[in-house]
Amino acid sequence: MAGNREAQELARRWLIRARGSLELAYHPKGGNVQWEDLGFNAQQAAEKALKAVLVWHGVQPPKTHDAAELIRALQEKHLPVPPKAEELTSLTAFAVEARYPGAGFPEVSEEDYRGALGLATAVVDWAEKLLGSPL
Repeated sequence: MAGNREAQELARRWLIRARGSLELAYHPKGGNVQWEDLGFNAQQAAEKALKAVLVWHGVQPPKTHDAAELIRALQEKHLPVPPKAEELTSLTAFAVEARYPGAGFPEVSEEDYRGALGLATAVVDWAEKLLGSPL
């Protein structure tokens, strides 16, 4: 059973933000935009979608960028997890390491970005199907 009306409204707002981050992730690369920047937006979309599902079910999401931690939170509450949940953990690097030049994270390629974008799109679509489109 989903959370109360207040939780549902908050979850809807998380989904809107997830969709917005996904739209930013699809932005064409140009000028000084880096693959890391677009990958960060993809990671943010997935993170917000996972948090939306937690909130919908009345669970306060942990304040983290770690996809594995968010998936564990879903599992601990016996809530649905997205397809390819194990692969989503790879997005966490876009939230932290990839954003800091010289931090030792390998340069993000277009292929890396496209993989992140596919995962993020899948988890946002999954959350919207589970909870209903927020728009």
